[in-house]
Amino acid sequence: MSGNHVTGTMSPDDLALAYNGINMHGSLSQVLANVRARTGISHTGVRAFFHWKFSGVLIPFFAGISLGLINIGLTLDPASSTFHSSFYLADLFLLAAFAWSLGYWLTSDYLHKRNPALWSRKRQKREGSSGVHRYRLLQRGVMTVILLAFTGSVYETTRIEEARELSSLNGVLIPADDPMLPNSCRQIPDDALLIYMGFATSWVTQFPHTIIEVDGTPRLVIDHAEDKSIAISLDILGSDNKMIAELNKNKFTVSPHNYFKMVRKDRSSLTVFDDYKREVLNVRYLNPKALWINAELKYPGSQPVIFKGSGGGGICTGGSGRAEIAFETRK
Repeated sequence: MSGNHVTGTMSPDDLALAYNGINMHGSLSQVLANVRARTGISHTGVRAFFHWKFSGVLIPFFAGISLGLINIGLTLDPASSTFHSSFYLADLFLLAAFAWSLGYWLTSDYLHKRNPALWSRKRQKREGSSGVHRYRLLQRGVMTVILLAFTGSVYETTRIEEARELSSLNGVLIPADDPMLPNSCRQIPDDALLIYMGFATSWVTQFPHTIIEVDGTPRLVIDHAEDKSIAISLDILGSDNKMIAELNKNKFTVSPHNYFKMVRKDRSSLTVFDDYKREVLNVRYLNPKALWINAELKYPGSQPVIFKGSGGGGICTGGSGRAEIAFETRK
């Protein structure tokens, strides 16, 4: 094994040795030494690989590509599959910039010249342990700065992605990991999906199924997604019968001209206020098997139907062959 050529691959035992280098020595330079020893790549080859003539171009390139992908993501529809892919790729390029920055620092001439192991015996004796401490402080200090810069960049990318998604007038409700709410239902099948409303709790095992019917028309319909989680469909109209918001199997759209305010605390919640500052929709996707909703339903020719409350109320419905709750508002 000589030169810059790789004459073998790393086995699981070799990787374990490299990992142990972190535990025993607390230094990535030791890991690099283990990798070089096992793969046959010389120290000179590694230093040439991370030399500034490459790193000085690649590190800004990776960081620039990441920034470009973030800007592209901000122009995309959060409901599209490419939205999250753009930010995911941005994180990958940040990771590449981080790895290359570490590689450059640990193989840099500046750090190399300050390595006590390469000093003459006379200088080692003169400097003593203080030289080793200064070297380790310099080495690990800059590594920490690089790590903090990477962590901060990923955090900021995630924050930008979430802020863009939560401010969009269309998107998808994602199930949270909240516990089930108290309700008046005594015996609920294990495979049932629960809908908590202001005045009732309904459980459903057959899909699609109408939970609320107004004047003979299905208005709140429950289905299940491919993963068997809840999928809710509902239209919210204003006093002028114009659409304010639509839920279509957990994909929501808020009309840009017919609402006063939209609030999303997280990816599992949606609250919408109409032009009169009245809350007309408040939904929380509690978990894959339960959803909580307050709403004000208005439809042409029908009187408003309002269900609001903090829990599931005192009524329990389930297993009905028809709509669970039917309102007749027309005279």
